[in-house]
Amino acid sequence: MKVTFVGDIHGKFNGIDQAIKTENSDVVIQCGDFGIWPNEYKSVKVNNNNIPVYFCRGNHEYHDLLDTYPQFSISNLKNSNRFARPYLKEFRTLSNRKINNLLDINFKFGDNIYLCDNGSILNLNGKNILFVGCAESIDKTFRIMGKSWWPQELLRRDEMNYILDLEEPIDIIVSHTPPSFIIKKIYYGILLIKDPVAEFLEVVYEKFKPKLWFSGHLHNNAIINYEDTEFCVLDMFYGEDQPSVYTKTIEL
Repeated sequence: MKVTFVGDIHGKFNGIDQAIKTENSDVVIQCGDFGIWPNEYKSVKVNNNNIPVYFCRGNHEYHDLLDTYPQFSISNLKNSNRFARPYLKEFRTLSNRKINNLLDINFKFGDNIYLCDNGSILNLNGKNILFVGCAESIDKTFRIMGKSWWPQELLRRDEMNYILDLEEPIDIIVSHTPPSFIIKKIYYGILLIKDPVAEFLEVVYEKFKPKLWFSGHLHNNAIINYEDTEFCVLDMFYGEDQPSVYTKTIEL
């Protein structure tokens, strides 16, 4: 089984198609900032012969919409559970008008797209893949809460407790941001912001110590070996003519 990990695509969904075509992938796992966004999410088109695409939360996401996935039938997303393995969900109250707006979403060819929310475990060929999304936005000062920024970009305490209580062995971790100690290695010891998600991921690393860890968020490309773990930080997808610095394919 060929599994292709993809960095930030920010709504450029042809990046998924290009990765599948280039890598001859059986499964795609995307590391957050997938591209579900207000006034743009109706343009989602992933036409890839029904190859499954799994993604975690980024920081630039329409989090209020992602929160509705288990609650409402959203176009052809209604055909399967959006969570590979959900934590205990905190449901939110939405007005009828807002619900009706959300139900207008049209994910064309979208039955194969799965949100793996924080704490989800996906098992592929006997390998456990843990998803821990989210990150603090460096630009949130310039965004508006509920319109272009959402507090769900940070992990909640119950999510963190759920993740740390998991007892399954973890082979691969997929996160949006890498842990703080990896960010420091990439930026020569400098942290642009103090991100509580990146700090929490240091604790996650110490608990699980997976063989592989994939992330995006930094719009950078790096492979860092730390102790017995290979960290693959994937660049973002800029366009079809770019080299494949936003993907990494492995055999499972």
